[in-house]
Amino acid sequence: MPVSVSIVGITGAVGRKMLEVLETSNIPVSDLNLWASERSKNAEYGFRGRSVKVKPFSSRIKDDIVFFAVSEDLAREFASSLAGRVKKIIDNSSAFRLDTRIPLIIPSINGEKIKRSDRLIANPNCSTIEMLLALDPIRIKWGLSEITVTTLQSVSGSGWKSISNLYDETREFIGEGEIKSGFYPYQIAFNIIPFIGKIDKEGRCSEEYKMMMETKKIFGDPSIAVNATTLRVPVFYSHFESIHFRTKKDFRRKDIIAALKKNRYLRLLDESGKYLFPMPVTSTGSDIVDVGRIRADEKRRTAEMVISADNLRVGAATNAVRIAEYIFAKGLI
Repeated sequence: MPVSVSIVGITGAVGRKMLEVLETSNIPVSDLNLWASERSKNAEYGFRGRSVKVKPFSSRIKDDIVFFAVSEDLAREFASSLAGRVKKIIDNSSAFRLDTRIPLIIPSINGEKIKRSDRLIANPNCSTIEMLLALDPIRIKWGLSEITVTTLQSVSGSGWKSISNLYDETREFIGEGEIKSGFYPYQIAFNIIPFIGKIDKEGRCSEEYKMMMETKKIFGDPSIAVNATTLRVPVFYSHFESIHFRTKKDFRRKDIIAALKKNRYLRLLDESGKYLFPMPVTSTGSDIVDVGRIRADEKRRTAEMVISADNLRVGAATNAVRIAEYIFAKGLI
């Protein structure tokens, strides 16, 4: 049965990727509505051979599935105004992720948590999604007791303005030898910013807290020790992560590699002879997570690996559309 779909925040980086991923999905869309601020009305986007005009947001939305690609504050406001009017809202912001009443979903990991009665479903943090997709085959077979991750996150995670900012800062430095513009607290061109988001009294930034708490909720295991360090780096697209983990059961490195290799959501890039490993340039534009550089201390039940994934696709739009596909396939709408 065809469904009607809305994307709220279509002009943003994630909103546009949602449209792109939705177009190639197996969801039969009967009617598509695109929403943004007043200044973007009448802009047009192509979808499956037709042109769709952008409309200023309205609380009169009545579609079956509504994707939110807006800020946390707007997500809270819009969710309230649309309550009871739409069948399912899939929200990409952090507004509802840690609310115990709201399912936080990566369909291949915990899709069964979605109930027909759920009106709102939260899409996890971009770095959390790619990390848990990579770790899930290991968790299923050997269990996980500890995860330590360092992320190197691209500027596209902050939206269009940060992408333009990196271009501008790079041009300024090359042309003039100094950087004047700045979207972030510090220059990002030729630099690394050692935090993402606000920093609490214990020195932990909000992005690290999200990864820690979302991991426990999605895996359904509050006992997992999760330690995260999140960095912003001068790369346009794709987030890169270095992950150390400890399992609950004994494993062999070759079996870890085999489990990762056969997972449909992962691509193993681990050829040392060819120096073929995950990098942002290998993962950008893809809907899977690149995994490689797998090292292990089997006696201590610990291992390390690196991963890279397109943060706008795998870490946002693709997972949101996969949630919608899961809902449709399971008849939960």
